[in-house]
Amino acid sequence: DWDETTNGGPYTPLFTQAQVALMTNGDDSDGWGDTDWIGEVFGTGVNTKHNITAQGGNETLQYFTSIGYLGQKGNISAYTYEKYNIRSSVVSQIAKNLKMTFMIAGDMDYKSTPGFSSGGSESEGTWMSVARQAIASHPYLPKTYQGYPVATRNNYGQGSSPLAAISESGNNKTQGYGVHTNLDLQYSAPFLKGLTAKVMGSFDHNYSVSKILATPYYVMLA
Repeated sequence: DWDETTNGGPYTPLFTQAQVALMTNGDDSDGWGDTDWIGEVFGTGVNTKHNITAQGGNETLQYFTSIGYLGQKGNISAYTYEKYNIRSSVVSQIAKNLKMTFMIAGDMDYKSTPGFSSGGSESEGTWMSVARQAIASHPYLPKTYQGYPVATRNNYGQGSSPLAAISESGNNKTQGYGVHTNLDLQYSAPFLKGLTAKVMGSFDHNYSVSKILATPYYVMLA
């Protein structure tokens, strides 16, 4: 056969027909495979969101409360995020000329990932991110060989094994907490219409805790 893309020279296939048969025979024990790494790594992400709101009051007291939940399961397994939040406010006419407004907001969030970043917006470590490893993995390799995850060697001698990067690399867990409050007291002078005095105060507190467990693992480097 002749092919114009090779400047009129003979076309030499990279793989023989016998090798192609080994790739497609469904038996990974021979060291050949037919693996869709993108399909193996990426699935369907799920977002869940719930909110409950209550409000009411009368002429001297009004209140508002909202409780929310956000849950995210990434389109790569083992990447999860959850957040709980509450918002509440009270406006009360505590005396004839004195009004109080109090607001509080709090949130908790939990993030869990494997030892490698997913890629995309997670800029840190994107060269060896799970997405990058999936793109770099050769489709003619099996997922495992002789009990070890199979890795594709890149130009720097590093092994790309996206499934092992997800399940064998350890985990990163982060918990964050925050509380934000605001108090407002407003006094309306009865002796001069339109004259008011206001005192305001606030308190904010945020902190987070991270735990990183990095676990070594073996791969069969191809």
